[in-house]
Amino acid sequence: MNMDAMVINNRAKTSVMAGWDHERANRTTIEEHLRERKAYLNRGYRLSHLSAELGIPRHIVSKTINREFGMNFNRLINSMRIEHLKKGDMIAKRDLYTLEAIARSYGFNSRNSFIKSFKLICGSTPSVYFRLPPSEMHNV
Repeated sequence: MNMDAMVINNRAKTSVMAGWDHERANRTTIEEHLRERKAYLNRGYRLSHLSAELGIPRHIVSKTINREFGMNFNRLINSMRIEHLKKGDMIAKRDLYTLEAIARSYGFNSRNSFIKSFKLICGSTPSVYFRLPPSEMHNV
């Protein structure tokens, strides 16, 4: 390999690595932003909203979420919503609210999207989960 080819090859490797580091830094930015602002609880929250709030191009945010979180934006948001629900006081008040009310208060647009996401993430429906004794809920 001649010297010019080695220089070009090294530049390409450095460029790829710099891009990767840039995306890893954005993972932290994305996660902190979503958790601190609880933006995932907003109904209709979209990738374009997150991108604008962070000042990071939409395609970079999307690629970072896909690569670093191992899921797409919607699944990430729904996972955070369900995680928030499971850690919150809604569990103690579950008998006071309909699934529709719970879904809307955690950012879901409908009861059906809440049930579908909950089952995908937790492996059971919210109704089954809410019937579990509190001591068993952390296993789901």
